[in-house]
Amino acid sequence: MKKYIITIIILVTIILLSVGGYFIYANVKTNESNNVDMLKSKCISEIEFLSSNIISMMNELNNISYSNFKVTNNKIEINDEDQKNSIENDKEINSSNIVNNDILTSDKNKFNWNSLKSKIENMYSVWPTVMMDLTILNVNKDDLIKYNNILDQIIKDFENEDKKLSLIHLADLHNLLSIYIKEFCSDNQKISNFIVKTNILYSYANIETEDWNKLKEYI
Repeated sequence: MKKYIITIIILVTIILLSVGGYFIYANVKTNESNNVDMLKSKCISEIEFLSSNIISMMNELNNISYSNFKVTNNKIEINDEDQKNSIENDKEINSSNIVNNDILTSDKNKFNWNSLKSKIENMYSVWPTVMMDLTILNVNKDDLIKYNNILDQIIKDFENEDKKLSLIHLADLHNLLSIYIKEFCSDNQKISNFIVKTNILYSYANIETEDWNKLKEYI
C-alpha cells in the first residue's frame, strides 16, 4: 500500500512539474516573442530616422526645402529721445521677415558643406546602436559592414565637396536600409515603400551625373 501511495505521489509530482515546466516555458517564449516584436518596431523607427536624414542631406545638396518660405532676422537700430535724463541711448530691436525661398531660382551649386558634415557625423554617432539592434535580429553582417564603408566614403565626398559622388553614395546608403528592413520586417507595404524611395533617390542622383540610362533603370 505504501509503495502504491509513493508511486501515486511520484506520478502526481511528475505531472505537476511537467505542467509547471510547460507554463514556464510558454511564458518565457511569450516574453521572448514580445521582446523580438519590440526590437523589430524599434529597428523600423531607427531605419526610418536614418532614411529621413539621408533624404534631407540629398535635398540640401540641391538647396531644396520643404517650405517655400524662410524667416530671416534683421537688427534695427533705434534712437530713444524720450529718456528721463535726456540722454541719448542707442538701442537695437530684432525684426523678422518672411522671404520667398524659391526652389527654381535658387543656386543649386551653393550649399553649406559644414552643415552636411555635421549631419553625417550624427549618422556615425547613432549607427553603433542601430547596428547592434540589427545584429540581434540576425541581419546579414556583411551588409551591416557595408554601411560603415559607405559612411566613410561619404565623409571623403563631403571633404572633397564632390556633389555627384555624395548623391550616389547617399542613395547607396538608403539602398542598404531597404535590404535591412526586408530581412526582419513582415510588413510588405513598408518594405515596398523603402524600395520605391531607394529607386527615386537613385534616379535623383543620376540626374546630377547625367547618366540617363541608369536613370531609366531606376524609374
